[in-house]
Amino acid sequence: MKIYPNLSDGTVHIILTAREAVRLAEKLFRTAMQSGGAVEAGERQESTEEDVEAQEQ
Repeated sequence: MKIYPNLSDGTVHIILTAREAVRLAEKLFRTAMQSGGAVEAGERQESTEEDVEAQEQ
């Protein structure tokens, strides 16, 4: 995993290997299922992403 902060606009770019991407997707899916079921198509749950980020730190 490589993390590139962009201080000029406050964004962060994270480069993942294929294995890391799969592991993150699995964690996101499990977290979504635990927080009330499958996410409907097209719906985004930012809180789920924030929960996973907090767990990894």
